[in-house]
Amino acid sequence: MEATFSESKKQRFTIVGLGDSAVKESRDRVSSILSFMGLRINLDIVVNLSPADLKKEGTDFDFAITWAILKLALPRVSCMKNRIFVGEVGLDGSVKESSKTFSAVLGAKLKGFDEFVLPLSIKEKLKDLPFAFNCIFVERIADLLNSPEIEVVGNSTHEQSTPSIPEHFENLQLLLQKTLIIAACGMHSVLLLGPPGQGKTFMARLLSKLLPPLSNEELLECLFIHSLAGESLSELLERTRPFRDPHHSSSRVSILGGGIKASPGEVSLAHNGILFLDELGEYPRSVLEGLRVPLDNQEIIISRANYKMRMPAKFILVAASNPCPCGFFGSKHTRCRCHHGEVLKYLKKFSGPILDRLDLQVYVDAVDPASKTKPDLEFDYDILKTIPQIHKLQIETFGNLVGFLSGEDALKLLKKSPSLYKCIFSKTVSIRSAVKLFKVAISLSFLKSKSFPDEDDVNEACLFRSLDRAFKTFFNQREVSISSEI
Repeated sequence: MEATFSESKKQRFTIVGLGDSAVKESRDRVSSILSFMGLRINLDIVVNLSPADLKKEGTDFDFAITWAILKLALPRVSCMKNRIFVGEVGLDGSVKESSKTFSAVLGAKLKGFDEFVLPLSIKEKLKDLPFAFNCIFVERIADLLNSPEIEVVGNSTHEQSTPSIPEHFENLQLLLQKTLIIAACGMHSVLLLGPPGQGKTFMARLLSKLLPPLSNEELLECLFIHSLAGESLSELLERTRPFRDPHHSSSRVSILGGGIKASPGEVSLAHNGILFLDELGEYPRSVLEGLRVPLDNQEIIISRANYKMRMPAKFILVAASNPCPCGFFGSKHTRCRCHHGEVLKYLKKFSGPILDRLDLQVYVDAVDPASKTKPDLEFDYDILKTIPQIHKLQIETFGNLVGFLSGEDALKLLKKSPSLYKCIFSKTVSIRSAVKLFKVAISLSFLKSKSFPDEDDVNEACLFRSLDRAFKTFFNQREVSISSEI
C-alpha cells in the first residue's frame, strides 16, 4: 500500500473551532502519521473543535483527532466511547506527553471523567495521585489497534492524619492562640496589626498547620490549578494546604491572575489554603481593592479583550501590618514617634471595604511579664483535634464552612433569632461588619459544642473585631480635631 493520500483528488483537511497555531499545525502532523501508517483517505475531512467560540491551545488535541480519523478509515476498530484522548503525536506515530497533558487530565477528572487513553510516559505521575484513573496507556498509535488492556492507576484510599499542637503554639498569648483557632475552625480571614518583631508572620505560618489536610476534592482542585501554573505539586501530594506569601512588590496580574495567556494568580494558587499578605499597607491600592470580590464570592473573574477567565479563589486571607511608619502606634510598651497626620495617612491605606471583609482583627503587642491573662480566655488544647470534625459539621449544617458563607445566607440565619439580630446591630452600623461578627460568633459556638450562638458568643466575638471600632474612633477624632482647628 502506498503511504500517500489519493492523487486523483486533492484532499481537503480542515480544523475549525478557533485553534491557535499549534492546533492548526495538527493537520500536518496527523496527515503525516496517516501516511506513515499507509492509510489512504479520499474523503474531505473537517475537524470541528466545539465550542467554536472558545480558543483552543496546545498540541494535546493531536491524539483525539488522529483517533477520530482512524475510526473513519478503519470501521472495524473497537469503539471507545466516553473516553478522553489526550496527547501529542509524533510524525512516526508515537504518542507523547506535552507540558499541558497532566493538567488536561486533572481538568477532565474534575469534570467527572474517569476513562482515559493517554501516553505511557504519564503513567508514573498518575500513580502518585490519590484518585483512581481507568486508563489505556500507549506508546504508539498502532497500539490501539491491538485491543490494549485497561489499567487502574492511582490510589483512592486516604488515611486521615491526626492533628497535633504545632511547635511553639503554646508560647503565644492566649488571645492570639484563640484567634488562630477560631480562624482555623471557620476559615476566617485575619488582620494582625502591631509593632515589628512580635511574630505576625510566625502566627500566619502556625495557622496553616492548624488546618486539616486537604480532602480528595480539594486536593484535585489544587493540583489542577497548580499544574496549570507550572508550580511544584510535592507539598500538595502530602495534602498540605497551600500557603502563598507574595511580596508586596508583586504586580496586580501576578496576584489576581490574568495576563496574556490567562494564568492563575496568587489568589487562585491559595485556593483551599492561605494567602498571606505581609506589610499590607505596602501593597498597591488596586491590588487590595481587587481582593474584594474573591473574599466575597470565593472566585475571581478576569475579563480581557480576547478571553474571559473564571478561577476559584476560596482562601483565608491573613494580612499583617505595622500600624504606622515607625511601627509602634498603639503599643503599650514603646512610644510611637510618628506625627498624628503620619499615622492617619498610613492607616488610610486600609480602606473600609477591605477592613470590613476581615473577620478577625487583633493587635499583636509584646506581653507585659507582670500582667496575668484573664481566666475566661483559657481553653483546652485538645480542641485542636476537633477542628476536622467541626469543618465536617459546618458543611453538614450550612452547606459550607462558616467563613465562606455568603452575606445573604448569614443574614437569613441571623434573622431566625430577633434578639441576637438586635444585639449584633447594636454593636455595629455596617451590615457587612454585622455579618462578620455573626460568623465569628458561630465559630465560637461550634468550639463550645453549641448549635447556634447566643449573646455571650457575640460579646466574645467583639474582642476579635476591636480594631474595626478603633479605626473608626481614630478617624472620627481626627475629623473633630480638624474641624475645631478650622
